[in-house]
Order: sequence, then structure tokens, then C-alpha cells
Amino acid sequence: MPEPKTTRPDPGGSARSIERLGKSYVRLGDELEALTPPEEVAGAHRAFVSGVDELSRGFNEYVRVLRGDREALRRGAPGFYAPATIRKLERATREFEKAGYGALGLRRGLSPP
Repeated sequence: MPEPKTTRPDPGGSARSIERLGKSYVRLGDELEALTPPEEVAGAHRAFVSGVDELSRGFNEYVRVLRGDREALRRGAPGFYAPATIRKLERATREFEKAGYGALGLRRGLSPP
């Protein structure tokens, strides 16, 4: 008898909340990617956008695990909190701050339009 493709689906409904959170990270990544950063922080901007994208993919993977996707479960722990992703975001943030920008690349003392 073939093994079922899913385990017991998310009994508490957490997947729906995490899925919404993942979608918000996708929107954030899209909005950040559309920006043209100053040259001095362009590398940090690319790294930050990449990290946000990795977070959103990790949330999506976690949702698949919560919904009982055995293949997603076999791939291992979801990457929404992958240490390499967190380090990438932290490095980008430090680069922003070193250049006099805040965590999202905004000049200190200025607010977004």
C-alpha cells in the first residue's frame, strides 16, 4: 500500500496565519526590490531583499509542513528562521547603519514619503 502524501493536517489552523505572514514578506520583498537604493548601500539592499525572499520561502515551506506535506517534512526544518538567512539580514542591517542609514536603508532623521 503506498504511503499517503500527507500526515495529519494542521489541527489548530496555524498554517493559515503563517501563510498570511509569508505573503506579507513576499509583498515587502517586492516593494523593497522596486526601490533604487543609493550606490553606497546597493549591496546591502540586494542582500536584504534576498534575505526577505528567503524568509518568505521558508514560511511557505513551513505552511506545507503544517498542512502535512510529507515531502516538505522530509526536506527538513523550514528555513524561515535559517541561521544563514538571519546572518545575511543582520550583515545588511549593519552595512546600512555603518553608512548612516537605518535598518531598512532610510537615512536617519528622515521619514519615507
